[in-house]
Amino acid sequence: MTNQEFEEDILELPDTSLPFLLYGIYKPKKFKWNKINNIQEINSITFSNDHIKKIIPLEIKSNKKYYDKGYLIHFNEQYSEEAYSIINDSESPFCEWKTIEIDGNPVNLLINKQKKNNFHPDDYSNPFFAYGIFKPGQIAFSKICKCVKSIEKVTLNSEMILMDAMALISESYSRKNSTDGYLIHFKDGKENEAYNIISSTEPKEFYKWKTILIKDNPTNVLIGIHPKMDGPFKKVITNYDGASDLFFMDALDLIEKEKYSNDFFKLQMNYLLLWASIERFCVLKYGEKTSSRNNQRFAGERMFRNFIKNNYKNHNREVWAYERCVFSPKKLKDVYFDIEDCRQIIEYYYAIRCNVAHRGKATNELNTVRASLNELLIIFRDILKDTFNIVTIEDINFHLPYGFKEISEEITDDAILKTFKKDESILIEGIPNYEINIIIQENNELENTFTRENGLLEGNVYKFVENNKLVEIKINDEKIRDIINEFFIN
Repeated sequence: MTNQEFEEDILELPDTSLPFLLYGIYKPKKFKWNKINNIQEINSITFSNDHIKKIIPLEIKSNKKYYDKGYLIHFNEQYSEEAYSIINDSESPFCEWKTIEIDGNPVNLLINKQKKNNFHPDDYSNPFFAYGIFKPGQIAFSKICKCVKSIEKVTLNSEMILMDAMALISESYSRKNSTDGYLIHFKDGKENEAYNIISSTEPKEFYKWKTILIKDNPTNVLIGIHPKMDGPFKKVITNYDGASDLFFMDALDLIEKEKYSNDFFKLQMNYLLLWASIERFCVLKYGEKTSSRNNQRFAGERMFRNFIKNNYKNHNREVWAYERCVFSPKKLKDVYFDIEDCRQIIEYYYAIRCNVAHRGKATNELNTVRASLNELLIIFRDILKDTFNIVTIEDINFHLPYGFKEISEEITDDAILKTFKKDESILIEGIPNYEINIIIQENNELENTFTRENGLLEGNVYKFVENNKLVEIKINDEKIRDIINEFFIN
């Protein structure tokens, strides 16, 4: 920790005529308060006998249950300024003075100085270049969505690296590499709120704010400062897509293969892996300070509520609460699967996770773990699809542009046609107006060599074969190739 993290380096003297409340000596290297046990310790560490007029032992109530022992020190009038100077010299710059009242009398108190938050852009009025988790359609965009006035897709001539699942761009100009992102303009009066959310979400250990020019306009951007950005094993990417995170794809596919296993150890391992994926998602999307708050936000997701409603709407609440009950080691009480309260259900799922992690479940609880694993896997995948705007048509997934929704569906004996257009209820400028038509039918036209990544482009129609089915994507926009590459090729 450096002195620059604090507002000021030198403490100003308080009102030296007031007594000093001493309830500990602050140790900067240890960052904790040590209790003072006797007067001799006070005298030997801090002051001489000339400074002190009298010392009154106190018990200070810090909250409803606990008391801190301390001393109220009255200084001799002629030495009070010198005594406070001694305190300042030993405690600056880690503390600051505060005046409080004890029994109606003012006293001086030292408290921890608040760190200065230097992790913010210089000018909040500038637009924001989003290339990672805050891009429209990505996991954290919903946190700033209400602040957004307009979005515009832009490309920056800078190298982007994926490291530790974080997207980091280089500060230097690149001729051979580029970064796709969005220029986000915030609503008037919402700039501070948006940038405070971004700054509190992104780790300052790996980013720094910088102002650059995009289309001749000053723009705020987060530049990567990871120590291994220039290492030999860096992964260079052009377009970041959080939906392809290994914890959201490969991990869930692995769990899917063994979700009905009778191997109790595998079930428990997969349940912990599932929760590792969920906790990663919660930290990125909600960013709450505690796992409990993140879990409650997760239980509040629309797809979570829909799953419980659709699968338990005609069931007896008391029966399920009786049948599915586990002991929570965190709350030290039983938690129930309450089909009318998703907050209780997530506590039930999490209690099983804690039991598995800390002491394991008994072998007779195989069905408890397996049932929860299967339910939570379905719920999480539904939430991921909803978060990343992914639609599934006949087991084929498509990642739609942000702001699009399904407007029609036509099903025939041999084909499915779905049409997607801009969601007019989203009051954000810059969402494209083109129409997307997706047709899926039995393949009797193309060879299997025409995969999603290597399809056939005919005019404004892109064709490929997947799961032995012919997929046609029609987009009435001249940039169809760019749109296909960004949203439909995973």
